[in-house]
This record gives sequence, structure tokens and C-alpha cells, in this order.
Amino acid sequence: MKFFILLICIPNIHAQDIEITNMEAEILLNSDFNRTFLFVGGISATGKIEFNDRLAVKEGFSVGLGHNVTDIKVFTNAAYRILADWPLEAKLAWIYNGLPEFDVHSHGIAPIVSWNAKYYGASVGLGFWFTSFFGEPALFELLLPVRIYVNFIDNEKICVGMSLANFSDFQQDSFIAFALAAKASLRVNGRLSIVNELEFRQRGVAGLTAAFHGIVWKGGAKFTW
Repeated sequence: MKFFILLICIPNIHAQDIEITNMEAEILLNSDFNRTFLFVGGISATGKIEFNDRLAVKEGFSVGLGHNVTDIKVFTNAAYRILADWPLEAKLAWIYNGLPEFDVHSHGIAPIVSWNAKYYGASVGLGFWFTSFFGEPALFELLLPVRIYVNFIDNEKICVGMSLANFSDFQQDSFIAFALAAKASLRVNGRLSIVNELEFRQRGVAGLTAAFHGIVWKGGAKFTW
């Protein structure tokens, strides 16, 4: 993955006068209770490197296991802060979703513009989504990724907020398929945070089904250095 390649190349990056200003790694356990597959449990891992407080590269991998189903998700994206003193950024993301038992494979590319302030933010973009079933030619969908969030508390110890979105780092959905999430992060120290998130999700299509909704819990740790 590009993230690990960048870690190996850190000495060369410094030699070229590009400063690494932040690095993050997050590991989460997932429990997904939904109408389609009943229960899917899994784990996800993401990593991010930020250069000069302007350019960030992020990648992640997720595996979920349920009854006769394996859910595989991979993503990579690059974000650039357009204005140095304002939280406005442009992002280009690639996402893969796969259900091997259904022989379903989806690839998406999404340019997104975001305003990521401390207490509130919003994102909007275009999603170019290609899905193939049983080796047939891929079907194309033009999606509209939208996300809004608000943080009620955000200090040195805790961050509590909510979001409403039809996309995440790991997936994209149709415009009317939104997830409402409540998230709390407890900052143990300057490097370690404990993350808990509860998400109510409604999607249009998963695999060969036409109705997918459920509750997702995510919990784990985030490391910053």
C-alpha cells in the first residue's frame, strides 16, 4: 500500500525539504446488524500522513465476516488544503468494495471538496461508481457524495459529535441512502484516543438485494504522532 511505501521513504522526503507534520493510525472493530446479512463483524485499519500542513495521503483496509458472506473494502485518497489559514480542502478518493461470495466488485472514484472546521463541517462531490455482478460488464452510477457534521464538545480530553452522510472513506451510496452517526472520542493523551461510534444506516443496494438497513457499532483506538 502507498501508506507503507511512504513510511519507508520518509528519509528521502526530508531530504527534499518536505516536512511531515502529522501521522495517524486507527484500528477499529466493527459490529454490523443489518436486514440483509443479519450480522457482519470485522476489523478496519487506516493510516494517514500529512505533509507541510497542506497535503495528506490516507489509506485503509477493512474485512467483515458474516454467515456465508465476506465484506472487503479498500480505499486510498489524497487531500490538499486549498487555503493555508482556512479548513477548505480538495480530495480525490478511490474506493473498492467486494462481496466475493456474490461475485460483486465495485470501484469508485470521487473528487470531493470539504470544509472541515473544529465544530462543524460539510463535504460535497461527485462519485463515479462501477459495479460488476458475476463477471458481467460493470454498471455505472453517478453519485453525489454529501456529508455534514457537528461537534458539540471538542477539547483536549473529549470530542462528541454527530454526522449525516451518504459516503465514508470506505464506501459510497446513492443520494437518499444516508447514515446518521453519533461519535465520541476520549483523548487519553496527546498520542492516543479511544473511539466509539454508533451508526444508523439505510442503503439502497448491497449485493443482489434492494433493501439494506441496520445498526453499526465501531470501537477502537487512534494513534497520532
